[in-house]
Amino acid sequence: MADRVQTASRFSLSRASLALATIALLSLVVLSFSSALHRELLTRSLVLAGSAGLLSTIWGTMLALCLARARFPGRSIAIVLVIAGMLLPLYVHLAAWDAMLGSLGWLSVATAAPDRPWMSGITAAIWIHSLALLPWSTLLVLVRLASIDPRLEEQALLEMSETGVLVRVTLPRVASAMAMSMVWGMVATVGEMTVTNVYLVNTFTEHLYSRLALAAGLEEILPSLAPLLAMLVLAVSSLFWVTSQLNLAEVQNARRPVLLITSGLTKSLAIVVVFVSLGAITLVPVTNLLSQAGLVVLRNASDEPMRTWSALAAARVVLETPSQFYREFQWSIALAVQAASAGWILALLIAWIASRVKWGWILLALLCAIGLGMPGPVVGMMLSLVRGESRGSLAYLMDHSMLMPVIAQSFRIVPLVALLLWQTILSIDTRKIDAAMLDGYSSRGAVAWLLLSERRIALGSAWLLGVAISWGELSCSFLALPPSVDTITRRLFGLVHYGVDQQVAGISLVMLVAYIGVAALLWRVVQPPTVR
Repeated sequence: MADRVQTASRFSLSRASLALATIALLSLVVLSFSSALHRELLTRSLVLAGSAGLLSTIWGTMLALCLARARFPGRSIAIVLVIAGMLLPLYVHLAAWDAMLGSLGWLSVATAAPDRPWMSGITAAIWIHSLALLPWSTLLVLVRLASIDPRLEEQALLEMSETGVLVRVTLPRVASAMAMSMVWGMVATVGEMTVTNVYLVNTFTEHLYSRLALAAGLEEILPSLAPLLAMLVLAVSSLFWVTSQLNLAEVQNARRPVLLITSGLTKSLAIVVVFVSLGAITLVPVTNLLSQAGLVVLRNASDEPMRTWSALAAARVVLETPSQFYREFQWSIALAVQAASAGWILALLIAWIASRVKWGWILLALLCAIGLGMPGPVVGMMLSLVRGESRGSLAYLMDHSMLMPVIAQSFRIVPLVALLLWQTILSIDTRKIDAAMLDGYSSRGAVAWLLLSERRIALGSAWLLGVAISWGELSCSFLALPPSVDTITRRLFGLVHYGVDQQVAGISLVMLVAYIGVAALLWRVVQPPTVR
């Protein structure tokens, strides 16, 4: 009975959040008619976000079906690479593809005019955002696929072919995950400025950010507050709907799935889809970055410059990158450790409440919606305004410590770490909790003891996830960093505006290798028992 009441309340709140998102979107459309410029910017933003969200959702659904309903050699490696692509910062995706198709990319230099590279403008922004969103879309659909009762598909196999089961039974049951993926993709794209800033695509978010940043007083800020508030309400309410639909506990209870992709042709097509997807996420970017890192210009017998590639030069660039940018890496590590530790403590408290309190999931969903839906530049500007109004010891602390960037990065760290810790707490066997209570532990004490004794790796992995998020986070903390601090992410973002050279390629490769290692550990911890 209690489960039915909670399910009904979850459904009611989901509908309310969708209604609020619709109202916010309509308000934004109405506000855009106040000027031709706002209308143009809103249209461009919606085209960018809608195209990236749609492409990543369709592609991610195909990839998730291949990973969940087929078995082939290297499947676990494929999932690790998908997780690595999810953690990889947006600007690393940008640098990796710009190394081939950008203004200084090897393919553009070889085949295109200098002023017309292969990748530019809004089409380049759509492609980069789609690739960055692809792992997220895949993960959302994978979570939904893991929760489908395999008996439904087994029963359907008695009446129709494997392809028919996929189309008529499986796909309708992942429609909600596809909608979640679409909403998440649009919100994430609208709130980002990294790619659009490099490719000079003026969007509604960038326009509002510029207006707020250049405003001299409150009277100049007020005209921008209405559309900004509408965007925030739209993002938060949309993501509240997404997170309220997630039920990670079902993944832990998932049974072994039915393999629906077993025949020669369909399995071959599935492997092709996986290979192409992983190529777009990791293999092609790594190849592009290596080609740029090992680029050497020599002179031939006629004293003319000649471009060539050297594996030794590429290895030297990668190995020398940590020492060349020692100070930036040092600041990044210090910030990541502090932000991850603070975020882990707060996330553990929230995950504990969400798992032990009847309506705790509402707090978790709302937190995820606010933290992930709030545009990063807005977070940075708000903290900058607070720092500007601070006086005395508080102002000194904000200007000479990591307090401001730690708070800024908590908006991104806490939601995802809390989701992982929530899933970790829910995965504890209730029979072990009952046994511990028979030994004298209270209910809370039993869960805490089991967490420390049996879930140490998961707790450590959650902290490591916070480190990975902090290491790649830029939009929230860009304006919050103290004047004397320059992290590797901010340095890389500044360098990529001038094209991808050896320095950018070296930094990106180091970060890519690190994220693949973190992804491997995370997959080892969170994979369902049915695939162990």
